[in-house]
Amino acid sequence: LKAGPYSFGISRGRDMDRRLRLLRRRQNLLLALFGASLALVAKLPGITFVEQVITRRRMALAGVAVASTLPLPPLPSVAMGPIPEWSGRYSDPEHMACRREIVADGLLLTIVGEDGNPSCDSAGKNARGAQAPIVRTPWVLPARLTREGSTEVIVDFSSKGGPKDVVAKWDGTGIRFPDGNKWTRIGGLRRFYRSPEK
Repeated sequence: LKAGPYSFGISRGRDMDRRLRLLRRRQNLLLALFGASLALVAKLPGITFVEQVITRRRMALAGVAVASTLPLPPLPSVAMGPIPEWSGRYSDPEHMACRREIVADGLLLTIVGEDGNPSCDSAGKNARGAQAPIVRTPWVLPARLTREGSTEVIVDFSSKGGPKDVVAKWDGTGIRFPDGNKWTRIGGLRRFYRSPEK
């Protein structure tokens, strides 16, 4: 048989088709192997979530499209407590009705308060037995946080004759001091903030 004028082109086209089919089979085999490798990596003990992500990213960069479509394991749940809202008004059970306010500016806190004589909610009696006026003594204490979102605050009580670095902790509803006393947060700061009287 004599070869026709188009026999060379047809033969060449068939050869290309065979090569493409062979190439697709090899690609499918590689994809299957990579998919099995990903499943194996996910089940190996000691392989962290971050390591799994890095492995899959490297495979994706290598041209394995299926690696990026495989479902990632769920993110590990991290128990995070509420971020303290330091600014606000507080109630001190040891000094009822006495002012306790905190103004936060970044990591720096200013505690504004007052002490009453004998207390802030009731007055005593003078030598004649008459009702004496309430005497309030204002004070201001500096405090600081070690980092943003910290649940601990360091208060300087030295101006009141106390220690300089008292570490108090936020317990969810207020500030608890080392002596067991707790200031309970009762609300935010007033719209028009007033500085302590001199």
